[in-house]
Amino acid sequence: MTEREKKEALGLLQDILSVPTVNGLSDESVLAEYLKKYFKKYGIDSRLQFVDSKRSNIIVNIAGKNKDNMVVWNGHLDTVPYGNLDEWNTDPSKTVIMNNKIYGRGASDMKSGLAAMVYTLCKMKSFGKVPSISIRFIGTCDEEKGGLGALKVLEEDQLGTPLSMLIGEPTDCQIGIAQKGCLWVKLKVKGKTSHGAYPDQGINAVHYGVAICTEFSKYVYEFSHPLLKHSTAEITSINGGIAHNMIPDTCDIIMDIRLTPDLGIDKALSQLIILCKEYELQTKNRLNVSLEVLNERPSINTDQGNEWVVLLEGIIKKQGLSPEVLGINYFTDASVFMKSHPSMSVILFGPGCPDMAHQPNEYVEINKYFTAIDVMMDLYSNS
Repeated sequence: MTEREKKEALGLLQDILSVPTVNGLSDESVLAEYLKKYFKKYGIDSRLQFVDSKRSNIIVNIAGKNKDNMVVWNGHLDTVPYGNLDEWNTDPSKTVIMNNKIYGRGASDMKSGLAAMVYTLCKMKSFGKVPSISIRFIGTCDEEKGGLGALKVLEEDQLGTPLSMLIGEPTDCQIGIAQKGCLWVKLKVKGKTSHGAYPDQGINAVHYGVAICTEFSKYVYEFSHPLLKHSTAEITSINGGIAHNMIPDTCDIIMDIRLTPDLGIDKALSQLIILCKEYELQTKNRLNVSLEVLNERPSINTDQGNEWVVLLEGIIKKQGLSPEVLGINYFTDASVFMKSHPSMSVILFGPGCPDMAHQPNEYVEINKYFTAIDVMMDLYSNS
């Protein structure tokens, strides 16, 4: 990149970071509107796809020489909340540049990846470059919570039939090819109360609920993946108990379950149901456990020999870097898109640092941001 291009690209990132898009608090469509105007400056048509009054996606189609094939570039517009402001050294709603890093909420996750994609598409258009196959850019809202933006894309059949999907999530400019699935489950445990001095006369809902989750967690941990390590199942919320001297007769537990590709959602739920039934039988059905699925996202596993992975590895090497393949433990909008396109290959690539996602003092290294743009420009030319 030339110095002028670096200045342009950095200005775009600063503008994007300066638009608050905290999920549930901010108007995410404001950023979508900004991007629409930015694309228009370069003669690129785009359209907003509204989910509600404060959320919208932005969709751009770049026609390739071969219009029969297409890849999708995806990034999300929203961020998580700022968290405890006392833990920030700067104002997370404003951009601050220090020590060749740019700070602000979303800098790593994933407005730097989003900005790199937008700048690449616009700059290549200004050069008169046409990709070999078409590129569809989809900027989605609500990725950090329910994935409503991605669901809207599927509802209106706007994903198309892409050969591959590139997502600008933070990977330190390495190649993410595997992603854990996610399952949030609420257990409603009903037992029988009694005096705390006579526990055998009751059925302790908290005790049995924790026992079920502990045994299930051990089962889940048996499944693993070379890049993702072990599957996990953790209690993230528990509510039960009446008084210090009473056996609790109800308990609500929420579990966050992260699944490797060898442990599917159906398989995990089946095992959890079996455990619940076993504990119910132990108490001669005086215990009752019901399950509610709050969120389900399938895992993703792209083969390292996939042509798009190999292409990206070659481009990164041209930048003088040593490409590595990574596994990502968090979920992305890909897990929504994969529900209707299970055979689509997915690659995560972005300049952000994975360890800085959702953290105070979130930043992205400016040089990595420029590197990501260089890689994406080359990828654009070779798509």
